[in-house]
Amino acid sequence: MTDDGTTSAAAMGTTPGDPDARVAPIVIVAVAGAAILVVVVVAMTAAGGSAAAMAGHNPWLPTALRISAVLIYTGVVVVHGWHLRVTSAPERLWHAIHVLMALGMIVMFAPMRRLVVVAGVGKWVFAVAAAGIVAYVAVLLVRGERLGWLWLAAAADLAAMAYMFAMPTPGLQWLTWLLVAWSTLQAIGWLTGVLPQRADLGSPAVSAAACPRQDLSISVTLAVMNFGMAYMFVAMAVGTAAMGGMGGMRGM
Repeated sequence: MTDDGTTSAAAMGTTPGDPDARVAPIVIVAVAGAAILVVVVVAMTAAGGSAAAMAGHNPWLPTALRISAVLIYTGVVVVHGWHLRVTSAPERLWHAIHVLMALGMIVMFAPMRRLVVVAGVGKWVFAVAAAGIVAYVAVLLVRGERLGWLWLAAAADLAAMAYMFAMPTPGLQWLTWLLVAWSTLQAIGWLTGVLPQRADLGSPAVSAAACPRQDLSISVTLAVMNFGMAYMFVAMAVGTAAMGGMGGMRGM
């Protein structure tokens, strides 16, 4: 592992162009884990319900909070959209992922009775995007190129967004709370500077303490992104249950 948060082909036990190159077991496990998560999400999308229910009167999503979240995520779109103009091609893809995620969060938080984008469309868009990133990572490994591990995190985040749009059945509540923990840990990692500032292949590391303002903006916006995702998962787990309980009382 290098100081920039990437793993070189040599570090994985391979050398570029070597036909007998082998990928280290830990990398195989990481890619397989991301792939399994994507498969779970895709399977869940077929059986899941609809996130449209979240657009109702969820007590965990008051109108003021929804409006504030939409404004904040609009800022996230602007920041990462700006980075699309000034970074390398792999880095642009990484920022595009977060623009897509921020747009998805705007849809989820929008203060409307129904989602602006049909839930079925949203969940499949993110499921396909997650599968695409896993394939991208696999191609890089086969070619023996340097791999930033944040690509695997991005694939998992896209799968989490698909899960959010699918609004799964109560039997998957354990996965909801797992994603709450995953998103919260990522947010803390961005705020504390534990996570690398850049995700493009072979980029020099930039410490959180010494990074330029534009790189600090990446850490802040991604922390906001993950905290918002964690909160939305909590609203799904707790707020929706409360809505169901109130519905039951009204039916008495």
